[in-house]
Amino acid sequence: MAFDEDGDSDGWYWFQECNYSNPDVKPLQPELLDGIDNNCENGIDEGFKDLDSDNDRLSDWAEFHVQFTDWNNPDTDGDGMDDGDEVQVFFSDPTYTDPDDDSDGYYWFQDCDDNDSDRSPGLSEWLNGIDDDCDEDVDEDFLNTDADRDGLVDIDEYNIYMTEWQDADTDDDGLNDGYELFQGTNPLFADLDNDGDGLRWFQDCDDNNSNVNPYASEIRNGIDDNCNGEIDLGLPNLDPKILIVSYSSETAEVNRNIAITAYGNSDTETVLFDFEDSLQTEISINKATVVASSPGIYRGEVCAVTADLFNCESIVVEFTTVQEIEVEPTIKSEPEERSTYVSQVSENIVTVVVLSIVVLLVTILGWKRPKAPVKWEQPVTYDNTVPAAPDLSMWSP
Repeated sequence: MAFDEDGDSDGWYWFQECNYSNPDVKPLQPELLDGIDNNCENGIDEGFKDLDSDNDRLSDWAEFHVQFTDWNNPDTDGDGMDDGDEVQVFFSDPTYTDPDDDSDGYYWFQDCDDNDSDRSPGLSEWLNGIDDDCDEDVDEDFLNTDADRDGLVDIDEYNIYMTEWQDADTDDDGLNDGYELFQGTNPLFADLDNDGDGLRWFQDCDDNNSNVNPYASEIRNGIDDNCNGEIDLGLPNLDPKILIVSYSSETAEVNRNIAITAYGNSDTETVLFDFEDSLQTEISINKATVVASSPGIYRGEVCAVTADLFNCESIVVEFTTVQEIEVEPTIKSEPEERSTYVSQVSENIVTVVVLSIVVLLVTILGWKRPKAPVKWEQPVTYDNTVPAAPDLSMWSP
């Protein structure tokens, strides 16, 4: 026979208990919520499945074995919400504190943007392209409103026209945004009257010219003065004419110029000249200069032109050969008598200069050539005070 031991000294033999190495596990022991069969009744934590010790609507057994929450504390993570609400209502983790990062009073699972305090279920919707009230609709309260009464729906102003939905005149030009769109202008840019004629650019055909506007009178200037789409409409027809054609000469020798000047009436815009190709021409305003290298009669025309209207007159000039004249030379003294005062003075100056040079040379040569050299002798007598002067007569010319 073998000795029956009580290994854990709990008063129960090994065959009477379910764990003879743990004195806290034995028959008749109170069952605890600890994941152990404390009373050896073949059940673990029996009696806790229907028990809710902290009244958080979660059974103690579920909190210990499933949720891993504190079954004696209704708010395990201390975030202000019962463990049961977090599990059954908000589907959040009851062991992790649920934050309200933007401090708007709504937890992250209640808020559509917990990083923006301007977005939460308690706010009103605003026209800004954002779901402010967290109802998953954007700007839904502005679909049919016109806050500034400019004739444009607020949501269209914000999303389509980019105008200020609370300001009827976004560009401050005195015109409502709705009217500008109706006129086809841009409500974001001021519609100005650049020329100060009382009409804005979209009412004027040239807003840089105060003389051109729908109320101006049409005048003949090649411009649509009254902005009716027609130029010089209703004015008398133009009748350009050549009035004057004058010649410096109608006949000239070859290689000499003939100048032709022409003028038109007040209906004439331009005076044009046209000549035969064999003539050399130089044309300026209202004037033509022609030259021929060969004798002959040459033709052309001059025209008064306005638009597609012409009035022309013929031009005829003649170039002749150069006439040679034989000149017989004659001998007369008149050319000598006709010498100018300047030439006479020049000739006299030359003569005087030449004579002056000759006299100077003679003087120099005469001074340096004495008549005869005389040997100087010391005088026998002397003056007591002043030496005798030398005889200079030999040096005289």
